[in-house]
Amino acid sequence: MEKKQSNGLIIFAKYPSKGRVKTRLANGIGDDNALLFYNKCAAYIFNEASKLSNIKTYLFYEQPVDEIKMKEWVGQDFEFRPQLYADLGNKMCDSFKFVFNCNADKAVIVGTDVPDLTAQIIEKSFKLLDKNDLVISPSPDGGYNLLGMNKLHKNLFENIIWSSSEVLNKTLEIARRNNLKINIMDELMDIDNVSELLDWLSKSDEGNIHLKNQLKDIVDLDED
Repeated sequence: MEKKQSNGLIIFAKYPSKGRVKTRLANGIGDDNALLFYNKCAAYIFNEASKLSNIKTYLFYEQPVDEIKMKEWVGQDFEFRPQLYADLGNKMCDSFKFVFNCNADKAVIVGTDVPDLTAQIIEKSFKLLDKNDLVISPSPDGGYNLLGMNKLHKNLFENIIWSSSEVLNKTLEIARRNNLKINIMDELMDIDNVSELLDWLSKSDEGNIHLKNQLKDIVDLDED
């Protein structure tokens, strides 16, 4: 009998506290509006994850003391785990290691600030891993917002300057050096600052129109 595959979706999230989330965005639109953006976008991502079938969702939250608050806030039947380590690369590597140790055959990681990410895109990334070692969705800023693999490749998280424009190219360079078969998915925007938010909102007839309409009402861009 053929073994049924197990898929694990990893979501990185913070508990939404004023001044702790989307700090670069807050520099342009204020802490209150940045918090509202984070809440809306994160809730959307959680809802998309809840639509997935045959995929277990693991939510890795930033502060161990936030576990109860995170469960109440998210309101979904995910597995909750604290993020370990301070370095983002180590955090991601540890989360993949945990999910693969839970007998997952494939794992994909995403964040909570990619408002055009959909359940269909996530499902496609898992399907692409049937014939690829690595799937990755680039961000316009030189990073990536989705990464998937069918076994842990620790070196993809080493010797990279995180939150820099070299993240994507460095990751692809390491993957190619290790002869990994890569599928580069369509680019999606993750929103970290006002410029990116304005750019995303300006494409009013593309992507997540419902969320764009909500955010146009709650974000006072005149503060920039």
